[in-house]
Amino acid sequence: MKYDDLLSVPYKTNGRDIDGMDCYGVTLECCHRCGLDLHDAVYAGDKVDIGELEGYIKHLNVIEIDFPKEHSIIQCDYDGHLHIGFMLDKNNCIHATYEGVRITPIIALRNKKYFEVIK
Repeated sequence: MKYDDLLSVPYKTNGRDIDGMDCYGVTLECCHRCGLDLHDAVYAGDKVDIGELEGYIKHLNVIEIDFPKEHSIIQCDYDGHLHIGFMLDKNNCIHATYEGVRITPIIALRNKKYFEVIK
């Protein structure tokens, strides 16, 4: 999957294109590039508290899996807020922070869960 063009995209709340993306926007785009049809989830504000997670996940077409794998989704706690990224391989994810789109080894992330997109 080609993703290097995403690394120059800035952060934008609810952003879904190259003018700006949030963490979910990057995940949607990567899923699209891999032929996965992940449903969109728009939220109010620019942060979702971890406690609100169930309200978002139950509307998505994903199932939880026990381990990271290529082209799965990672969910984690990022400064006390829900954060999501796309697994490039079993060790690294691409995601968006306020600094823009970046690649991070998952060992650096906390409270991780993994999901696979289903039809």
